[in-house]
Amino acid sequence: MLDVVSQKKELRKTIKGLLRQKSEVALESESISACKRICEHEQFKYAKTILAYNAIKYECDPKYLVEQAMSLGKTVAFPLCTENGGLCLCVPNNENAFISGKFGIKEPDINNSIIIDYSSIDLIIVPAICYDKN
Repeated sequence: MLDVVSQKKELRKTIKGLLRQKSEVALESESISACKRICEHEQFKYAKTILAYNAIKYECDPKYLVEQAMSLGKTVAFPLCTENGGLCLCVPNNENAFISGKFGIKEPDINNSIIIDYSSIDLIIVPAICYDKN
């Protein structure tokens, strides 16, 4: 029997293979659908500050959710990995306040963002390749 780490690694490989078979249009549609479901949730409705992320290929893209949150006057922060394994939460000053970071992932430009405290986050949107209904 495979250990849990090996099982998770194999599951990720299987899911990534299935995701590669989907068209960009299908992936975008599914991302929007997932975002709409979150936008209908009470946690989203009451959240004032949301921590989101910029998706990499095959991740659910929260762009629709971010746009909805901003249109409702919510604050949207993005994580920024810092030296020595640190993490800071940045609220970009505008949509152009992102730079290409490690692995080509868009991350906030710390010089064009406001740094916020962890305690101000009401809702965290977490990237994942797959998860169960629970």
